[in-house]
Amino acid sequence: MTYYSRTLTQTSTYTYVDVRHVNWKIRSDLRYIRVLFGLFSEQYEEEMSGDLYQWVLAGYASQIKFLIYTGQDLKLGLRYQINFSGVVSRDDDAGNIPYVNLSLDARFDVLVVPSRKWHTQTQTQKENFYARLAAKWGDSNLYLSERGTWSSDNVYSSNKLSAQRDIFKSL
Repeated sequence: MTYYSRTLTQTSTYTYVDVRHVNWKIRSDLRYIRVLFGLFSEQYEEEMSGDLYQWVLAGYASQIKFLIYTGQDLKLGLRYQINFSGVVSRDDDAGNIPYVNLSLDARFDVLVVPSRKWHTQTQTQKENFYARLAAKWGDSNLYLSERGTWSSDNVYSSNKLSAQRDIFKSL
């Protein structure tokens, strides 16, 4: 009698469920910003959440930043440092974003700082990834003055995936 075996090697250290959990926490913050400041629509929130899910699932994001600014001055920022190698904490309750009194010309942007994995992709692979996303993505030329402080606030995590949240408060 002959026996055969087959080996399956899993290279990913996180699952779709892990990404969904962390993305849901980030989306909760996005929703809170939408409701609190009214800087974008519910449709934008949904589309952005879907795009951020894709960025994290593919392993292409090392940081995600939500930036609220006036002119060139950052007023409030949320920065998520994505870690694919381990859980830092289980303290992952969303919310607790400070209110900032904004002027009428306040703007909101989302920036993704690409990971090393992103930089290994060919231009064609990057364009194929962009084609799957709802928003128009590409290089940013946004440079903001950060007169204030970033402070570590929370960690959203599931299994081997975590997002360390830092909050920027202007002076």
